[in-house]
Amino acid sequence: MTYHSIVVFLHFIHSSYALHWLSKVILDAVPENLENNKENVYISNSSPQSAYKAYLNQFQRDFSMFLTLRSEEIVSNGRMVLTFIGRNTLNSDQFYRDCCHVWTLLSKSLGDLVFEVYIYI
Repeated sequence: MTYHSIVVFLHFIHSSYALHWLSKVILDAVPENLENNKENVYISNSSPQSAYKAYLNQFQRDFSMFLTLRSEEIVSNGRMVLTFIGRNTLNSDQFYRDCCHVWTLLSKSLGDLVFEVYIYI
């Protein structure tokens, strides 16, 4: 039986609000730094600088890999549309988090669900 590789070339790539998720647990962070992140699952106003850097490093690795893989798939003159949640880069404070409210709500909801499961166990 012969297997042939199928080569697919994309003319259009679209990703909407999906590339901000990390591919794996942050490897740069040591446990005490994650503990200092005050039980957050995101970068919050209370996050230490070490957590910010760990999330940034993992995102840079993931996004670089995404772009590398898509560059192998897309045809010459193909198009890519990416939609992100961003933050204000004009603020001189690199830890200014003007986009965190949605993550605060999501994190609180997730924490409440975990607490409810813990109560019933």
